[in-house]
Amino acid sequence: MKKEFWRKAPQCAKCVYHCPEGARPDSIDPTTVWKEACHCCGYSFWPELGEAEMCFDFKTEGQNSAAKDKAEKEQ
Repeated sequence: MKKEFWRKAPQCAKCVYHCPEGARPDSIDPTTVWKEACHCCGYSFWPELGEAEMCFDFKTEGQNSAAKDKAEKEQ
């Protein structure tokens, strides 16, 4: 199975990298309406394509904080 960054996956809604469609307060122009996208790969999803079976870069808040905790302990 190859990575297709432009396809949305079922895990997207729970992922820390998922950006819903709409304005983003952290962007240069907070009034711009952005397409739904993934911050990990930097691609907007193509709505005309079907969903991918899985995402290879899926990460939740719990996974992210656990990695930070591990790095701090090692230091």
